[in-house]
Amino acid sequence: MKKRNRHSTSQLLNFTQNSYLDRTSRPIYAIIFLLPFIIFYEWGTIWINTDLLNQSQVRVVAFVWLQNLLEYLGSSDKLAWVAPPVAVVVILVALQLSSRKPWGFSLGDLWRMGIECILLAVPLIVFSLFLNSPTGPQDDMGRFDENSTRLCRGSGLVVCASRLDSGFGLNDPSVTGNNLSSTAMKIGSGRENPIRNSTMTNAIHYVKSPAVGSSDAERLNSNGVQNGMFSNSITSKSLLASIVTGIGAGIYEELVFRLILICVLMLLFQDVLRLTHKNSIILSVLVSAGLFSAHHHIVLVNGQLALSAAFNWTEFGFRTVAGVYFAVLFAIRGFGITAGTHAFYDIIATIINAAFFSSAI
Repeated sequence: MKKRNRHSTSQLLNFTQNSYLDRTSRPIYAIIFLLPFIIFYEWGTIWINTDLLNQSQVRVVAFVWLQNLLEYLGSSDKLAWVAPPVAVVVILVALQLSSRKPWGFSLGDLWRMGIECILLAVPLIVFSLFLNSPTGPQDDMGRFDENSTRLCRGSGLVVCASRLDSGFGLNDPSVTGNNLSSTAMKIGSGRENPIRNSTMTNAIHYVKSPAVGSSDAERLNSNGVQNGMFSNSITSKSLLASIVTGIGAGIYEELVFRLILICVLMLLFQDVLRLTHKNSIILSVLVSAGLFSAHHHIVLVNGQLALSAAFNWTEFGFRTVAGVYFAVLFAIRGFGITAGTHAFYDIIATIINAAFFSSAI
């Protein structure tokens, strides 16, 4: 390690200049490394929803938050789907400019970053398995349900991405945030309705088509899932849907809850409330982690608040710990590695569930 200087990338540690750890903490590396993930998320969303342009779309909640903010700031509705990924790139370019770091990058570092992200996801996988082990904390939320790849109690991972289907219609405009967990939530102008999401990857489903008839709403079960929508085996499309939403969560949740929220909280605690730097960091990490976990249970979209998943302490605690883990990782390794680790956690968890526990669905 070298003494702290303006070329130090990390907020907590200072790496030897131009070493692998120093290079890959730069914003330019985050852009290059995450660009394939961003493209895959957009492509996957369109592929999963073949009627995307005419009827519906599946999006991560954090993506929608960013999308709504950009629309409020004047972004065109026609470009709403591309504005968030462009915003990610613009933010990272601005950080690269302000950091005065070298713009050069080595493509050979990218595969090493991928391996690092996978290795950094392993502790969360292990912790998740522990929470669902026979000796770990258990509750009724540990079992599979029809719209989630969560594992049976005592045999699998706490958190994974939801499987979403674009062929889903809701026609009840009276549904509000008070009963989202049983049906759906009306948001915005009334033309969009997000349905119930899962855990780590908080995704919502928009239905933009006209009402399709009361029969669709009548076929909803208590979890807001259309009966018969999902087969007993995980299809390739449902598996891809979970992977796509997991990748989207990795990028946009880390952007909102780490890159943006922690910076805002640091300004609040340190500059406004005049707390010490150390206390500001601790509070920012804890508050951002708590909000990160809470947003998987309570959804705020277009100014409306709604319950999106039943609360239980095991899942809330896991995601809070994961939020602290991601925050520390962000401070040490930067945005690219943190977002990649989050995405790979969701990918690995989804694949493990599909490979070893699909029979429990």
